[in-house]
Amino acid sequence: IQSGYAKEIDNLELMENRQDDIEALRVFERKLFAATIAVWNYHQPGKKIDPNSTFGVDFEDPSMPKTTDEELKQKEFDYKWGISSPVEEVVDTDSGIDEVKAEEIIRKNLELTQSISRSKTPEQLREPQQDDEDGI
Repeated sequence: IQSGYAKEIDNLELMENRQDDIEALRVFERKLFAATIAVWNYHQPGKKIDPNSTFGVDFEDPSMPKTTDEELKQKEFDYKWGISSPVEEVVDTDSGIDEVKAEEIIRKNLELTQSISRSKTPEQLREPQQDDEDGI
């Protein structure tokens, strides 16, 4: 199985061609928008669009899938060098959570993890958990 990075190297020429296509499309984009404004303003004199308005399409850069190990290494690197943080990760994952709430969640999870780790031996932590007869 190829890593995401290896696939990116294999597709380097395609990515360069894509970038060239985007540059050509930017020229078309501007011309089309100018024509659209002219037509709109002719047919809608009471609702004119400012001829100095700008319009653009943000072309998303394609990304190759990464293995779990690659994602983990990237997160560790980002955390180590202050590029990102666990708090930002939680906020990005759930838009309904702000930084204060994310920090509370992380602290609670760390406390729970430490509590569990202290109450069991390393051997117990490695053993698969089995439910009792009542399914509890």
